[in-house]
Amino acid sequence: MSVSLVYSIDRRNENAMLVSLSSALEQTTGLARVDVLYSDGGGDRLAGRLQAVCGATPFSIVDTAAEFRRVQREGFQIGTVGKIAYLKFLVPAVVDTPRAIFLDADTIVRCDLRELYEADLGGLPVGAVQDWLVPTVLAPNSPVQRYVAVTDDLPYFNSGVMLIDVPRLREISLMEQAVGLRDVQVRYADQDLFNLILLGQWQPLDPRWNYPVDRSLVAESLRARHEA
Repeated sequence: MSVSLVYSIDRRNENAMLVSLSSALEQTTGLARVDVLYSDGGGDRLAGRLQAVCGATPFSIVDTAAEFRRVQREGFQIGTVGKIAYLKFLVPAVVDTPRAIFLDADTIVRCDLRELYEADLGGLPVGAVQDWLVPTVLAPNSPVQRYVAVTDDLPYFNSGVMLIDVPRLREISLMEQAVGLRDVQVRYADQDLFNLILLGQWQPLDPRWNYPVDRSLVAESLRARHEA
């Protein structure tokens, strides 16, 4: 399978995304295409910058401004992070590859993403890494614990790196479900909504696929899980 990458950005994190993309291109064999969901419109300047980085690798820039105006009219609450986090909900509507790897713009790739792209999702729509800071939906620091009606605790994932089965995620009407959660008070932007929508319906991936730069966070997380 040829690897497809997706980013969501605005002008503020263009540079970070280009660094991330450069690292992905350097490490990954058979990178087939790059889709960039862009919230600021008028991507001509960005296209030139992407061309310089991508070379022969095809890319597309998806202008999402009109779609976001639509969902905001329906009451979709955008958290303080801004629109870029919520562009992830548009991936099933605008990406036409069978699978895609979504990367937050601040992700640095240090190994070939082909292994991640070919990971077994067990028939589930998304693969992700359990969050280092919020391990479960019922953890004391979980932002979503008051919104879930479960007694058995379930893992909470980090949405900064996701392996997506695009057709399967499309089947669940992701954006429509997110709009339906308009009354949820988010702490971690799109991540909280993803965990509510995909509660128990995502495939855990090896933690090495989304490892934080701050190693103290890893130590704190492992200690908390051991003490629990």
